[in-house]
Amino acid sequence: MRILIIITSAIFLGSLGMTAMALASLDASQGGQDKVTDIYVFSQQGCPYCAKTLSLLEELKSKDYPELKIHEYDMKNHPEYFNKFTEFTKAYNADINKVPTTFINKAAISGFRESDLRQMVEYCHLPVNTCVDPAKFVQEKLSQPTPVTEEKPFTNTARPEVIGWILIGGIVVGGAIVIFNKMI
Repeated sequence: MRILIIITSAIFLGSLGMTAMALASLDASQGGQDKVTDIYVFSQQGCPYCAKTLSLLEELKSKDYPELKIHEYDMKNHPEYFNKFTEFTKAYNADINKVPTTFINKAAISGFRESDLRQMVEYCHLPVNTCVDPAKFVQEKLSQPTPVTEEKPFTNTARPEVIGWILIGGIVVGGAIVIFNKMI
């Protein structure tokens, strides 16, 4: 019985070590650099919800996410930005005609929706996720000859090897707990 506990403990500790190595390789592949997250906000001067959206994004940038790059397009003072807004909504296949409209990754957020904005910023901040620059996304979509199709804003870009090691570690721990409880 003592040998069984020692073997189970060794397997558990080994799986933890492999999980740690997989996570370390993930961090090393990121290069230790913060990813830049581009956010495009189409707004109008005097719009209270536009001001709230921009204020929230600036707050997130100053407190937790310095890698945010906020691009503001005030369509009231610069009507030429309306063409850019139209390109964005066409590429995102979004039927939106109001401000503020925020584009982050592959999501178009219409109005001031604090939880959605925070969720997308956090999603793009995680090292396992890759977020696209909305301007590049628009350029790519508009250059395609096929019609634009709607894409889900959240995609699973997690690395399978990391998830695999975490899953193996969980199974080993669960098995060790079951065996240990049966021995007692």
